[in-house]
Amino acid sequence: MQNPVLLRRVLIGGIIIGIAVVLLGIYQVFDATQRYNRLEAIPIQNLLDTAQENPTNAESVVLLDKQKRDTLVQRSEALSVVGVGAVLLGLMSLVYTRLPEKHSASVAM
Repeated sequence: MQNPVLLRRVLIGGIIIGIAVVLLGIYQVFDATQRYNRLEAIPIQNLLDTAQENPTNAESVVLLDKQKRDTLVQRSEALSVVGVGAVLLGLMSLVYTRLPEKHSASVAM
């Protein structure tokens, strides 16, 4: 780009987008962690004890285990979003720091 002012604005926009992506990823990580903790807090020992006699209890245990695994996958994906945002933020910051500075007219005293 020939226009340094436009390039600075694009880079600042990219930095803002990078920060937003990191924040979104952090929110998703916390949300998935809270959902996993709620699922983990469900007592399943009595369901496991009666799973042989009651197929509904066995299905409930399997469903709960699947929900836990899905939540862990979502948390891992959210960590990837944080990483993508951090890389974007780092690249934009690196390019921004490599731009030539504006030279203001110096005042002789």
